[in-house]
Amino acid sequence: MGQCRGPKFRQVKIRRVKRSEGKTKGLSDRQQPEPKKQCAIALRLPEADLTKARQIAARKGIGYQTLLKMLLHEGLQREARRG
Repeated sequence: MGQCRGPKFRQVKIRRVKRSEGKTKGLSDRQQPEPKKQCAIALRLPEADLTKARQIAARKGIGYQTLLKMLLHEGLQREARRG
């Protein structure tokens, strides 16, 4: 593992995070959440959808990419429950 698959001509390597880099003050080693593996991707979205996402994100006080990631995560969870 350790790699995200992109187009056939490009593979992105993931840098593993050392335990000391992700620690939160005051928590023991056992309480530290495991770092989540993430892959960078590129999406082509309709301009109107991106504009709407930016408007909603601004209203909520978060970044539009964060909003899109949240919406994708929620949608995937919902679909997974449906079976």
